[in-house]
Amino acid sequence: MHPILFQLGPIRVYSFGVMVMLGFLAAAWWATRSGARRGISPETVMDAALFIFVPAMVFARLLFVALNYRDYHSLAEIAMVWQGGMSFHGGLLGGVLGGMYFCRLRKISAWDLADVVAPGIAIGYAIGRIGCFLNGCCYGSECHLPWAMRFPDLNYPGMLTPPSHPAMLYSSIAGLLMFGILTAVDKRRKYAGQTFLTFLVLYCVYRFLIEYVRAGVTAVVAVDGLTQAQIASVVIALVALAVAFRRSRKTGAQTSAGNRAKP
Repeated sequence: MHPILFQLGPIRVYSFGVMVMLGFLAAAWWATRSGARRGISPETVMDAALFIFVPAMVFARLLFVALNYRDYHSLAEIAMVWQGGMSFHGGLLGGVLGGMYFCRLRKISAWDLADVVAPGIAIGYAIGRIGCFLNGCCYGSECHLPWAMRFPDLNYPGMLTPPSHPAMLYSSIAGLLMFGILTAVDKRRKYAGQTFLTFLVLYCVYRFLIEYVRAGVTAVVAVDGLTQAQIASVVIALVALAVAFRRSRKTGAQTSAGNRAKP
């Protein structure tokens, strides 16, 4: 593993922080390209990216710290986000709140903006998980597959894990697959918000499954063998599906009414 990418004198540049930033830049680049289809200028997308990114990072860190509060003993440790320790669900909440606030300020459609950024989130996630791999965190349970790897053991400092699932690489691959699916969905979207809601469902399905590999190792088991992330994923997926069903029916009804109104 390479948690420290390089060092300039006393300054250490951490792999996790670099990959998260690269993921953000890739997501913003994609969003500026796709925003034109929704009538959103590149300048507006970049402004929105800042409103989304900052609260996303803050919420991602705060939720992770809240769920692992025993591991933190000072405000300085909490602030060291570049060393890893982020909750995607927390980041999602922060990003949504930041994006909604931006849309109110600029008076643009929150659903359109969400659809513009959704594929970018997936590609950014794929890149960010490479940072987890370089950092040596978020690995999975012991396995004997040909691609099993050993990581610095979080429970026994100075020791390595037995050959284990490189779960962070699975996550990166899942992010790339989601990106491909979302770009296809976005080209054929039938209602505003479809791409973003599809992202939420895809992410929750993937996250629910990957947690079986990480449960009890780098993911905390909460209730009846389910991890905290699995419970959150079920709730978010159900809400996303309900909203998608409602918006789809509303759009279908409006289309039918429009067709009947034609002479």
